[in-house]
Amino acid sequence: MRLIKITSKAADTIVKQLDKMFMNELAVLPVLEIEECKESEIETKMEKAEYFTAILAPEHDVSFNAFKGFAKRHPGAGIILFDAHPDIEEDFNPGKKKYLRELIEQNIISPEKIIIVGVRKWHANECQYLKANKIKHYTMRELSFEGLREISDSVMIVARQWSALFLSIDLDVLDPAFAPGTNKQEPGGMSSRELIFFIQRLRMLKNLKAVLIACLNPEKDLNSITAKLAAKLVIELN
Repeated sequence: MRLIKITSKAADTIVKQLDKMFMNELAVLPVLEIEECKESEIETKMEKAEYFTAILAPEHDVSFNAFKGFAKRHPGAGIILFDAHPDIEEDFNPGKKKYLRELIEQNIISPEKIIIVGVRKWHANECQYLKANKIKHYTMRELSFEGLREISDSVMIVARQWSALFLSIDLDVLDPAFAPGTNKQEPGGMSSRELIFFIQRLRMLKNLKAVLIACLNPEKDLNSITAKLAAKLVIELN
């Protein structure tokens, strides 16, 4: 796996938690080629990426340039977003567009190539935008009512049809009890095991080509538990 860390304290903190001496849960030793780059360079890096790439970023908006480069290399690619928020508009500034909406409106991705998992906090106009554009999304309520395996099956059936898959993980998709070190803590999220289960299943898809893990806040992290979890996600995706 090629591991790109965007220059930041958050990315450095996760890398420090990577223990390459231990195998993942499939009993496979991780093979990581670690490099560092600036946020302004990630689009070019992803356009040239020849094999599976993981990105560690301080903020989720890095997904815009990362996916833009990814889509240039893989036309018709889709994205699965794990996030407590739809990332359509700013939380504290409704009406200001966020990266997912920009990707759609700049025709970098089609709405039918987007799946959002773990939503539990959104504005009314964000909800309306998702429904109007028929963007597939699964709230935490649906995950708890319908079951993790059923939802993951539904997601995989759709995602395996895309030319390539980009996985974007905002650590706030997790409940703060499992990941306190995030920029925006939202109660009622996924457990560590639920997210690991989901990404272990997605890793089986042959068209999964890249993953971005973002929004660690080391200043809020209790005993580095969130950084350790982010590192484990990297290892399980290796």
